[in-house]
Amino acid sequence: MLHEHYPFPRPIASQPVAKSTVLWRELPQRRLHESLGWQEHPLTNVRHLPAAPEPLPTTIRIMLVDKQVIVHAGLRSLLAGEKTMTIVGEATRGLDALRQVVRLQPDVILIDPALLEMDGIELIRQLHAAHPKGQILILTTVSEEQWVQATIQAGAIGYLLKDVLKPDLLQAIRAAVRGEPTLHPAAQRALIHQVTFSPFQELTEREKDVLRLIVQGCSNRAIATTLCLTEGTVKGYVSTILAKLQVNDRTQAALYAVKHRLNMAEVKGA
Repeated sequence: MLHEHYPFPRPIASQPVAKSTVLWRELPQRRLHESLGWQEHPLTNVRHLPAAPEPLPTTIRIMLVDKQVIVHAGLRSLLAGEKTMTIVGEATRGLDALRQVVRLQPDVILIDPALLEMDGIELIRQLHAAHPKGQILILTTVSEEQWVQATIQAGAIGYLLKDVLKPDLLQAIRAAVRGEPTLHPAAQRALIHQVTFSPFQELTEREKDVLRLIVQGCSNRAIATTLCLTEGTVKGYVSTILAKLQVNDRTQAALYAVKHRLNMAEVKGA
């Protein structure tokens, strides 16, 4: 929650959120940079740190974009005592946000794209295209891996959850103006997991062998013969594979393996 001056009920995040006043120092800096797409990582649309920090403007001009009016009220109250920050615009709809950002040219756009009537990721892209110098800072309750990665790729420089403490929010806004990224620990872990996770990492080598043969269209009997197993043992492997991949049948398992590019190297023991 935005503490101290954020007078509304705490939103419930879709996943458990680590409570910490430290936002992006949790992981080694090099690993965080690689997860964000720096140093030739495949996330090529992610911004790069500037060569040297730029001085902050005398007053940081902030625009609020959130469907919930009570969130606007809470943020106004929280930022009211900050002499170096001012709210120059507010929007509860995506199209209105686009019109205002062109006219107001804010330094930071504080936005929850998950609640708007239009596609939130596309809105971030359009806001970034309409005002490239404006920094987009996500403030939301959503911490799913794909959502975190998509918003960063679309042009957001930071990702916070709405349980963020006031000092950390203020620090993130200042960092955004300098072109420096800030990630809530939950978003940080989600992004690292998305970058490094293999959908087959929970499968044993023998289960991968069975899955490769399923992809080739082999029956349980043929798999048993190839791997020198009993047919009953193969059935057990198939059931385990379906459960681990969270699919319903052999056909879905084969399609999943093809979609996620299971290494179709020679089956061990064949």
